[in-house]
Amino acid sequence: MTSIPPNRSRTGKQIPFIAASLIIILIVFWAGGRWERYRANRPSVLDKNSPPVPSGVADEQTLDPSLNIDVSAVNRSHNIDPDSSDGPEIEEAREAFDSLREALSKDGEFTWTLETYRIIGALTPEALPHFLELSNSLQLPHVRFGIQNVVIERWAETDPEGAIFFILDSSTNSPYRNFLGKVYRVWAQMDLQPAVSSARALTGGDARRNVLQSLLDIIYSTDPESAISLANNLGIPNLRYWMNQKDVLEPILKLAEADPEEALNRALGLTDQNQRNNLVGQIIQNWARIDIEGALNAVQGIDDLNQQKSITSSIVYDFAAKDPTGALTLINGLPDGLVEPYFYHSIFSQWAKINLKEAAFASLNLEDRKFRSQAISAVAQEWGNENSHEGLIWANSIESNQTRQNVISQIVSNWAGREPEAASQYAESFPIGQIRREMIGSIARNWGSSDPAAALAWADRVAIGETRTSIIPNLVSQLSQNSPLEAASFVTESLSGNTRDSALRQLASTWASHDLQSAVAWMTSLPDESEMSAALNSAGYVWAERDLEGFMAFSDSLDPGELQNQLQAQVVGRLANEDIGQALEWAEKFTPDNHYRQNSYHTIINAWVNENPQDAARYVQGLEDDNLRKNLSSNVARIWSNYDPIQAAQWAQELSVSEGSREAISGVAGSWMRQDPLSASEWINQIPDENARDGAVQQLVYTVQNEDPEAAFLWADSMADSNMRLNMLQSVLSQWSRQDPEAAKASVWDIQLTDQERQQLQALLPQ
Repeated sequence: MTSIPPNRSRTGKQIPFIAASLIIILIVFWAGGRWERYRANRPSVLDKNSPPVPSGVADEQTLDPSLNIDVSAVNRSHNIDPDSSDGPEIEEAREAFDSLREALSKDGEFTWTLETYRIIGALTPEALPHFLELSNSLQLPHVRFGIQNVVIERWAETDPEGAIFFILDSSTNSPYRNFLGKVYRVWAQMDLQPAVSSARALTGGDARRNVLQSLLDIIYSTDPESAISLANNLGIPNLRYWMNQKDVLEPILKLAEADPEEALNRALGLTDQNQRNNLVGQIIQNWARIDIEGALNAVQGIDDLNQQKSITSSIVYDFAAKDPTGALTLINGLPDGLVEPYFYHSIFSQWAKINLKEAAFASLNLEDRKFRSQAISAVAQEWGNENSHEGLIWANSIESNQTRQNVISQIVSNWAGREPEAASQYAESFPIGQIRREMIGSIARNWGSSDPAAALAWADRVAIGETRTSIIPNLVSQLSQNSPLEAASFVTESLSGNTRDSALRQLASTWASHDLQSAVAWMTSLPDESEMSAALNSAGYVWAERDLEGFMAFSDSLDPGELQNQLQAQVVGRLANEDIGQALEWAEKFTPDNHYRQNSYHTIINAWVNENPQDAARYVQGLEDDNLRKNLSSNVARIWSNYDPIQAAQWAQELSVSEGSREAISGVAGSWMRQDPLSASEWINQIPDENARDGAVQQLVYTVQNEDPEAAFLWADSMADSNMRLNMLQSVLSQWSRQDPEAAKASVWDIQLTDQERQQLQALLPQ
């Protein structure tokens, strides 16, 4: 992070910024050819005669008005009935899922992945949505994600429109929403123009932006000019900004193929911090595949230690998959400050897959305790997956009591995924204590994915205290997916206290996502008014997603009070991403002194700025409430500056004090500093109004004080308000004295202070 000094002639210094955490990318190789696209008996909802890509995609007027989709009609044409309990497609899905469970229970990861392709590849398109719903019962996230990833790709290749409608008809927090972009990418590779037309017809919000960005990537690879033209005409500023930067990134990546060192130097010179960090990571990781020593030397030349660790971790993980002992030797030769314990977890998890017993022996012989703990944990996970009995024998040979208990708990947790009854009996043999509580929790979670009724009965018998409160509601939620009435009966007849409250909320939300009508009938029939309110509030987001008009009518029919306020606030949240005007009308339903009114305006403006910052800004400035106008001005400036800080800064400086100039300038400063500290600090230096400048400087100081306390101290000293100046000097000095006490002590004598101020600052320094 680079910032200039506050109106002083001093060379700026490079400040490392925390790099983004390592993103592990799941790559699925598809076996076999394309399936025949399924289109039987469903009316087309896309205009196949619209202009071809790329000439047509940049023209917003080519949008087909027929894309106002009737999801129920699509479901009927696909024979999708969420409430149906029989039918050939449902039976087909169940039989396939049973086969999948059998494969998962006995085979290793590589084998079950191939088996997954075989099972899903044989499914008819009509059975896919039912199979997808059944997959939600799988407990292990990576297994569930991998299977759903394959199902979605299968569906996208056979019928992308049907897959999209199914996803959009699911609840807002549905896991299927994560796959929307994937469907569009698959569709675009088969038939680009209809995919782009459909994506443009999506309602506003993050989903639409993410999908369009994915499609723009595909278009850019063959026709950059059309891609940028489309981005500029979509009315989404952050996409326009992102696409225009592609002209900067692509040449550097191309250069890296021939001269990675020169490409790295150019990447490090980029001013946009996110672009710089992402590009540096790509260059060095590709470099490591051909010259691992050169790549690691290059990593150590980066100023940001956190980014050094992130990139090194990725290199080590890739290398360990080929040569775990070589990877271990590799990190033993790295500087101490660069190696983190999780490096050892990466190596030993790979090693255990290749030779479990060898990895287990090596993990126990590591000298450093924190590294040994990570290695043992990785080995324990693999023991639980392969042979729990041998793993428990190995675990009991560990000398450290705490490590031994942790390993046993981890092995039993994985064991429960394969043999829950046996694992539960083993857990019950332990005396009451922490390790027994941990095992009960992990067994219940794994068992619940296959037989929630049995897991719930067992947990209800053995779980106590906090363990009971944490696991029972989740099991109730799992049971309600297939047997909601049984789950409801259990909650009302067997539970009490906090466990009952939590289970009630989870049951309401889960039930509503599967059978809204029945769930609403149950919730509104609850005799306890507080429980009814809790259930309705919990299920409100799902109800608003599935039946917004019905939800709006219900909330309007309630008597004034907290429940109505809560539900109407959820209506506003849903409308904010669909219809700003209607959302504003609903916000006006709250009385002026109601805090839900304030929160609703924040929700609306935040969504509006992402779509049209100029219109949102004009609306905010027309508000009569001074406090609300100032607070919302800060929101507008902060979000706007995420993708166009120059325009946001210009708008903020044009405001008057009463319009919220100080709040807006502060919002710009905080956001801009995280993106491009040098440009942001140059702008802050030029702010003429002292009060507004102080607010911006405060944001700057908060951003840089951990990485460059010296620069932060000088900035704090430049503040005009004496009280704010002293407070910020104290904040920086407190941090600086822990990093470099001698430099911090000297700094107190380098600036002008009264005797009382100097005494207050010196009191923060170590004596």
